[in-house]
Amino acid sequence: MFQVVKALFAVALLTGVAALTVPGLTTAFLSQQATQTESQAPRLASTASSATGATNTVRIEADASHHFRGRFRINGRATDGLIDTGATSVALNESTARRLGILPVHYRDKVEVSTANGRVSAERVVIERIEIGPIVVRDIEGVVLPDTALQTTLIGMSFLRKLGSYRVADGRMELVR
Repeated sequence: MFQVVKALFAVALLTGVAALTVPGLTTAFLSQQATQTESQAPRLASTASSATGATNTVRIEADASHHFRGRFRINGRATDGLIDTGATSVALNESTARRLGILPVHYRDKVEVSTANGRVSAERVVIERIEIGPIVVRDIEGVVLPDTALQTTLIGMSFLRKLGSYRVADGRMELVR
């Protein structure tokens, strides 16, 4: 198990270095991924609840690019998201944030974030609720970036760390609350 974790860490580190070193790499990749056809779209493998209803589980199959994408409800509104364990927070672009009812107060809580294209100014927000299947998480830290800096919603560690657990095995990600 340790060797698998070590290998995954090495791949993640190399990918991160490539994304930081090659200008536009992540933006180009995410733009390409956003145009995938419906037949290639990832699907929710299954959702399950225990007999007591105390534990909810969602399983997501990896897409053709080995990424985990899901249909989320953010503040009650549906949106697609890419689960990104390398992202500290949930990240939204301004247009998506507006559509989801997340309205940052401009110039109030600005932060600088690192992206594949360098550093960019973003605004911190607290997202009231994120849902996927039967899983509901409340009060999630997030950032809103300019539309030019981010094309897809990233579901980062600020969401994942509020779960009971998450894991990846056999081409599936399992989220447990």
